[in-house]
Amino acid sequence: MVRQLAAFDQYDVLVMDLTDVPAVDFTSTRAIEDMISDAQTRQRCVFLAGLRPRVRQFLQDQGILDKLAADRVLESRQEALCRAAKELGLSPETCNGRDAPGSDQPY
Repeated sequence: MVRQLAAFDQYDVLVMDLTDVPAVDFTSTRAIEDMISDAQTRQRCVFLAGLRPRVRQFLQDQGILDKLAADRVLESRQEALCRAAKELGLSPETCNGRDAPGSDQPY
């Protein structure tokens, strides 16, 4: 995955959805860290979404979450995608409607 991302450099925002990831180990954590570092080096925004408690704790213990502002680690993919769209200057209707998570709070 890291190699695939390295080959693809035409992006402004990286959203990593880990909703379906039940656990991570040292190797996968290093890959996530590499993707975050590479994106940040290229001045790209990075969002993590859907971290299960076990995954969140492991990433925190490894210092990975320290590389991101707290508002870049989000509960859901939709919330992360809405924040990414906002970062790009877009305003999708699904982010402004009542069906959007946290719609009472601005993205």
